[in-house]
Amino acid sequence: FSDASAPKDVAVNGTVDLGESSIGILTAGYNFSNAVDGNKIIGTGELLVSAPATLGADNRLTGGAIVSTTGVVNLRHANSASKFQVADGATLNIELSETFSKPITGAGEGSTLNIVAASFEKAYTPAIDNVSVINITKTQIGRFNNSLAEWFDAWRGSFGTAAGTPQVNIINGVEGNRLAGFGASNIFANAKLHLGDSIRLVRHYNETDKQTIDFGELSGTAASFLESGFVDGRSQSYNVGALDTDATFAGTIRSYQKNDSTFSTSSINLNKVGLGTWTLTGNIVHKGTIGVNSGTLEIFGAVADSVTTITVAADATLKTGNVTIGSTLVNVNAGGTLEARSTVFAGDVQLSDATLSGAASAYNFGLVNTTLNLTVTRFDDGGYNKLTAESDITIIGGILNITVNGATEGATIQLLEALGGNGVIYPETYPQVFVNGVDITDNTEETDGAEFVWFADTGELKSLVNKEETAIRDVNASKAVKSVSHFDLLGRPVPENTQGIIIRKTIYEDNSVKTDKIFNTYRK
Repeated sequence: FSDASAPKDVAVNGTVDLGESSIGILTAGYNFSNAVDGNKIIGTGELLVSAPATLGADNRLTGGAIVSTTGVVNLRHANSASKFQVADGATLNIELSETFSKPITGAGEGSTLNIVAASFEKAYTPAIDNVSVINITKTQIGRFNNSLAEWFDAWRGSFGTAAGTPQVNIINGVEGNRLAGFGASNIFANAKLHLGDSIRLVRHYNETDKQTIDFGELSGTAASFLESGFVDGRSQSYNVGALDTDATFAGTIRSYQKNDSTFSTSSINLNKVGLGTWTLTGNIVHKGTIGVNSGTLEIFGAVADSVTTITVAADATLKTGNVTIGSTLVNVNAGGTLEARSTVFAGDVQLSDATLSGAASAYNFGLVNTTLNLTVTRFDDGGYNKLTAESDITIIGGILNITVNGATEGATIQLLEALGGNGVIYPETYPQVFVNGVDITDNTEETDGAEFVWFADTGELKSLVNKEETAIRDVNASKAVKSVSHFDLLGRPVPENTQGIIIRKTIYEDNSVKTDKIFNTYRK
């Protein structure tokens, strides 16, 4: 079919057996249809589509359809072809009111497939493989049905790893369609899902409480939404990050919005899983919890009071920056890490056998056997990390590790400030305090060679001497060193770069000996 001037409507009458022959559509605009139901094309050939066309006939050619055009190919019959092999950038416009499940094979790594769907109310479940990016555009107001989740489930058999998993972009094709969305009753564990503007990821069918939805990767624009289920009072868990990749979700995380001013009372237990980093830059206002089970979760958007707890597991990291966290309890478990940059926690922050770094304020800080890392760039306002509690800072044991990059002789700065009137509280044991890896826990202003003094009760650090003057003040500075050795706290020899607290023993040429403790934050 190549004649541009010929009639473009082609009706199939009866059963047309082409044997081994193929059909070629070479010119745009041809429209294939059945004269009556039951008519069909059969044979062992192929349907070669190299120009935009409409496929509305029952085509049973066993060779399937080979789509080489990047123009729009409309599919108006469930048997438009037995299978599809498509070029990079091909667009299939599915205009069906019945099941469509024919397999689609893309052009290989780096290729893109565009799917336009007027409706997802029917079971569109084609297996799709050999493609890197799938753009799904929704062209009617309303919601996607469960079938979209079934698509993902079908793709799981083809894409088993992060390297082979397509990026799936959900695009809103209706201007002003603020309420576009789709159900998610199945699992998305092997999908890289990206939400476009005005797309709402909603758990439409949450009749059963406490269900879990898994996402291999989830990203979205600033105008997209991740929402809870629409049935009031139910709780759903969303686990994001199973593919161990990095992604950014810039949209809003919230409870399901029923109308302009009413939201569902359903809740979300939002969990970061996998080894990658998931970055949230939009507002987080859902009812429920946040869990950092593994990998890294970065929060750069405000967190509302409706989020009751944020829990950080062992070997997981929570990073916050220039944001306000509501009256949420932040609990960092043993082996977990909290890296806070200019963060206001309106609730309590509790750490046990964990690591806290950066500058933050909270209602209460509770640090049990915690490593607290603070950095001092200079000894004046705004030049250092500081923890501020509206009420109390309670510390039991642990390590206070301070890195000083610039000091002013005789200056004092307050690194820990508790405004509740009790100062910094040490119910049991004081932490060990290190500055630039050197133990200053027992330093006083009279300690020979001391550069810094820590005042535990007030949380203040005083600089006794500039670093440049240390060599002059240190009585051992002019002595020649004979040997330096390192030991653990049990007296066993260890390498110099051993992580944690170790003892350094220096022997000078005059056989005098100096021992001190040093702290290595990581193995160099």
